[in-house]
Amino acid sequence: MARSTLSDLHGPKTEFQKSATHLQYHAVGTSDPWQNVIPLAELQGVPGANAVPTSDAIAALVTNPIASAAQKAIDSRYGFAYEAYFDATGKANGALAAMDSGQPIYNFGDVIFNISGGKIVQPVLNEAGVGAYAEVDLRGKLGHIGATFEFTSAQRGTVVLISPSAAWRNGVVAAGVHFGIWPTGWAFTYYNQATGGEVVVAEGTHNLPLNTPLDVDIYVEGALATIVLPDGKIKYAENQNIANLSGAYAVWETFEVDGATMPPPRIIKMRADSAPAYSVPARDNVKKMSESVALARSFATTLVWDIPTTEAAIGVSYFATEFVWPVSRKVIVTLNVNIELVGTDNILVRPVTGTRVAPRQGIQQSAYAGSVGSSWLLEGGVAGKREVLDWQALRTGGATSAKLRVGGNYGVATVTIAPVVGPDTFL
Repeated sequence: MARSTLSDLHGPKTEFQKSATHLQYHAVGTSDPWQNVIPLAELQGVPGANAVPTSDAIAALVTNPIASAAQKAIDSRYGFAYEAYFDATGKANGALAAMDSGQPIYNFGDVIFNISGGKIVQPVLNEAGVGAYAEVDLRGKLGHIGATFEFTSAQRGTVVLISPSAAWRNGVVAAGVHFGIWPTGWAFTYYNQATGGEVVVAEGTHNLPLNTPLDVDIYVEGALATIVLPDGKIKYAENQNIANLSGAYAVWETFEVDGATMPPPRIIKMRADSAPAYSVPARDNVKKMSESVALARSFATTLVWDIPTTEAAIGVSYFATEFVWPVSRKVIVTLNVNIELVGTDNILVRPVTGTRVAPRQGIQQSAYAGSVGSSWLLEGGVAGKREVLDWQALRTGGATSAKLRVGGNYGVATVTIAPVVGPDTFL
């Protein structure tokens, strides 16, 4: 049986083989059983220019990817995310020709990128409005684009991430993603020359360090873009033009606002992947999507939150927990915390996110002081989307007072978010 190994920079290696009937995969170094992916019968096409490759040809494509029409069709049908990545660290000075993952890089602009000192550098012209661009064909609609970069000046040199509707190198066309970031701010726009150019969808400010590697990543699902900023904050941009005007190309740009005083940033790493709706974004890959998230909170002194008789947020910023929705779109949320209930009724609690709310659930029904725990099913989120989970609570009827207590003599409060994985989940 022929085998090939697909290596992901951000997750475990996946090994492929063919059985008598199927193309199969499993995670390298594990005892996981081989999983069927594609029946070999479906891969045997009629000889000719449009023939679908055999499983041996698929194995060759895994290690030597090419943009064939047949491979595009297989990617689209079976949800393989085709990742493109480049790391300039340690590379010899010279031209920027191809991604580490094999795709050709198309360089264009006022000046041309080159590699210098382990970074992707735009030559400085000391002129205003000068840009350099690198473009990659992902073979499928963009689902993620990101970069590691550094700023060399506190002035406004900009890194721009773009998802155009067609090849940008052939002339500026509409773009569903046109995201710019500079030392003191960022803006997510879409670009449509037919309706007046750039339109801002979301923007913000920050204060980023100079000469320090920084990461930014954007995940796109339909009309929603999730932005992971260098300071760790998660922001969202939502507009139907994000879906309508994005395409199969990823473009990285640096921009020299004024070369004399505002030199352009330097890019260290470029990354992107195409992602059908049921695949997993590159940075939040299968491994991360299948792991639980846990938060433990404690303090030297006691913090106490009174639970009111009308539902209200409890412990905002203290119990907030960031997580990524798994492919199943279901998670089990568990809370363990110290409470004090005076009276004989109930404390009703539930986890909430920006888009989903779990049913209220009683965690204590009589007078009590001590630790309690309970779990909730939260479901219906968008696979791959980052959200922050918070808590709401209220006390009912006969409870004269109720409190949540953390720290000091009351110990640690914990929140756990675990994905629900079923037989129909591609994990």
